[in-house]
Amino acid sequence: MTSSKSNSNIIITGSNGWISQNFISKLKDINYKSNIHLVNRQTGLNYLKDLKKKNLQNVFLIHNSFVRAEKIDTSLGAENFIEKSMENLDAIQDFINGSDLKGIFYPSSGSIYKIRKKDNDLYSIYADQKLKEEKIFEQFAISKNIKCVIPRIFSSIGPHMNNTKFFPLSSFIVQALETKKINIESKSNNIYSFCFLDNLTELTLKIMFENKSIQVYKFDAVNTNLSLLDLASSVAKVLEIEKKDITYNFINNHPVEKYIGNKDEYEKILNQYKVTNEPLSAYIEKVIKDIKKNL
Repeated sequence: MTSSKSNSNIIITGSNGWISQNFISKLKDINYKSNIHLVNRQTGLNYLKDLKKKNLQNVFLIHNSFVRAEKIDTSLGAENFIEKSMENLDAIQDFINGSDLKGIFYPSSGSIYKIRKKDNDLYSIYADQKLKEEKIFEQFAISKNIKCVIPRIFSSIGPHMNNTKFFPLSSFIVQALETKKINIESKSNNIYSFCFLDNLTELTLKIMFENKSIQVYKFDAVNTNLSLLDLASSVAKVLEIEKKDITYNFINNHPVEKYIGNKDEYEKILNQYKVTNEPLSAYIEKVIKDIKKNL
């Protein structure tokens, strides 16, 4: 499948969100001459119906509009989570059926492996929904002979975070910028797999627009594995904070959570598409620069 950048239509759902904002930045950086249509809370998913009526050609869907797992134990509850998720899915399926779709990006989650206790308990329905949606988009792509990129994301490093207090990396950065100190609140030195959103967005766009025979790319999006202390130390190094100013109180008998995936397939695809890995510090610096704008 050969796709022209200049006459393509890129539709980005959840365009105010973290991953979508990284896609928008990447599209600007590499100057893709495409028509970009943003679907967000202001327009609503109903905007997809308007876009479908326009009979757009050469369409690529960057789909980042889904109900977050955290909503289960905050505002929604399990039953409403499923209802809202199915509403979103129905809107997307209605759009892709009959549209001139050439490619789909759908971010899944490391939660589907149910490695963590909360993925088996509280987030179980979220994990099951992710797997269900993976299969739907994968089968659609195969049946229509179009590209489909499904990264299973555990944790991410990249700018445009919506809630800096929610993520360890951004929390460490804010603390370091404001107090020149970092405190790790976790009881154990948990280990997480991280993907660099700069790499993931570049890879996805290359897959969408290059003429390759493989239709579905499904992989654990893992660039590196870091413990919380590793992450805090990396932030401290970039911001020139001494190690003695990183404090923590890990409890020896508290189980260490390992939320990690297999990076082999992802590394292979990154090499295949010649996506260059920068040092961890370079990606952290981009996050710091972005956070400084809003402090």
